[in-house]
Amino acid sequence: MVLVMKLASGHVAMLKMNAGNHRSQVAALKQLQRRSYSNERALITGERLSANLELLRAQKSDNPHVALLFVWLAAKRAHLEDYFRFYLDNGFDVLWVQTQAKQLLAPAAKNGTQSLAREVLDYLLAEKNRCYQNMMLHAFSMGGYSWGECLSEMHKDPEKYEHVRKIMKAQVFDSCVDVEGIASGLPGALTRNKALRMAGTVGMYTWLTLAYPFATRHYQNSSKFFRLKPVNVPGLYFNSMVDQVSCPKSDRKVVDHWNELGVDVKLITFDDSKHVQHLGKHPDRYTDELVNLMNKTMPARGGWTADQVKADIIARREAQKLTKRQQTSTQ
Repeated sequence: MVLVMKLASGHVAMLKMNAGNHRSQVAALKQLQRRSYSNERALITGERLSANLELLRAQKSDNPHVALLFVWLAAKRAHLEDYFRFYLDNGFDVLWVQTQAKQLLAPAAKNGTQSLAREVLDYLLAEKNRCYQNMMLHAFSMGGYSWGECLSEMHKDPEKYEHVRKIMKAQVFDSCVDVEGIASGLPGALTRNKALRMAGTVGMYTWLTLAYPFATRHYQNSSKFFRLKPVNVPGLYFNSMVDQVSCPKSDRKVVDHWNELGVDVKLITFDDSKHVQHLGKHPDRYTDELVNLMNKTMPARGGWTADQVKADIIARREAQKLTKRQQTSTQ
């Protein structure tokens, strides 16, 4: 007998049943169904603030905690669910920022990345958002560049943006790409085709040379602030030895320099996870490190937790395995 169950996510889990595994497998699939519904709940309260910003609220008003997420290029909302769930489960509002490729290509243009940086900072300064007293930064891939633009803006007017520095309690960087990695990072984010990636990388190197006056010099400036002028709060830096977009050696240099400046940032290097896929591959280590950082910088009554997100990831993995095994057995 084959049992078929449609999950809330839209995926279908199929399983060949026999007398020995019937009860346990039915129980497992019901658990997957419950986890699938729990994943969707995080996305219900989204409030679109602009073309690049969206806010997810953990509670109706006056929340003292906010997570600022600079996500990677071409990230789909489904890719971000586990990060949303982690922060929402812990009572954080989530302000997530997605930079578009066209904004990266002209940073100083009217709607470029520098304008976006000011939009993010000014949102945090708005009177209605002064309830936020504990901010956790979480930047992915080329989101590190976007954060560098924010640091540059904060340096231009330190008095104006002092409040942002004051409320920032912790920082997390995941697979971040420095200026040297933009040539491979942008094509890598837009396509999985190796031939197109290679052609795109060659084209980007040429473009970076020609575009120095209106683009490349801004990338270099952002990189300078990212590397040399970090906010002095504890943090984490996740990377991988097999990441084909960011560079582990460059990451080590950045973190070592931060430590020399007195910025307490811990480098966590995985051996087998791809670009911005560390959480899905290593949910226990990744979330445990986040919880430890939060307990260190923003102690909460009863502590923070990652149990729900871990369970969601494991349940999704099992659903994928069950479906894959069933598909293989029917071929």
